[in-house]
Amino acid sequence: NLRHAGGFLSISKSTTDDLCELYGMCDPAYIATSDNRAAPVYRPASARAVAALKAKYGISKPYILGVGKRYGYKNYDIMWDGIHQLPQAMKDKYMVLLLGVEETVDHGIEVKALQGVSESEMPVVYTGAAVFVYPSKYEGFGMPPVEAAGCGASLILGPFHKDRMHHVFGDLAQYATSGEEMAEALQRVEKGEVAERRKLIQRARLYGTDTHHGWNEVAKDYLEYLIHGPFRPHTLGGRHCSPLVDDPDDCRFVTTADSIRLAD
Repeated sequence: NLRHAGGFLSISKSTTDDLCELYGMCDPAYIATSDNRAAPVYRPASARAVAALKAKYGISKPYILGVGKRYGYKNYDIMWDGIHQLPQAMKDKYMVLLLGVEETVDHGIEVKALQGVSESEMPVVYTGAAVFVYPSKYEGFGMPPVEAAGCGASLILGPFHKDRMHHVFGDLAQYATSGEEMAEALQRVEKGEVAERRKLIQRARLYGTDTHHGWNEVAKDYLEYLIHGPFRPHTLGGRHCSPLVDDPDDCRFVTTADSIRLAD
């Protein structure tokens, strides 16, 4: 029970903020946050791979990409509302590609839903997108935008990323909290008024697409929390690092591409 916890670790600033607000656990001496990480496979695919994927699935237009479930807090109503407000020429030029259940409502734009896309194809799907839309109101972390950015896709994100996880993408993403804002963001995509692809890829590297910033980094953060955090009296702190370090407070770690090691 969190009301009796001596401390906690979380995988997102949003979760940490929730636990502070709901349980009053706000003292940084007792909490630690190490943001979730994407897999290193999320990197740009080749133009040849994108062309092959489009041929395989019959994708004939630039596509607005949506991934996963679309009910309730996922907030996809604002995407459809924004699409309804687009000029007809733009609706004719683009299509919506959904990875998930079929869309049963006619939105005045071509919509294709795919199921069973393999994990190896996901980076190709992200790479080929004109824009990735993730309008969610709430998540634990919200991993798909990091995956998409790792592949160089432009982003339109919703209230969750705008208000609670803005530090992840900052001004590298567009944000929409209404249909009107969504329509404006989509039209900026059409005009090419989006973040540079290389900057999105670089940002995603901080969240796991570069293995130096992957789950090894989370393990490092958690290990140091257990050694130096509120449980120190029970774990003997950094004394287990002796004789490798002279001072227990120097028992710190660094990440490598596939592990962690004691810092020099």
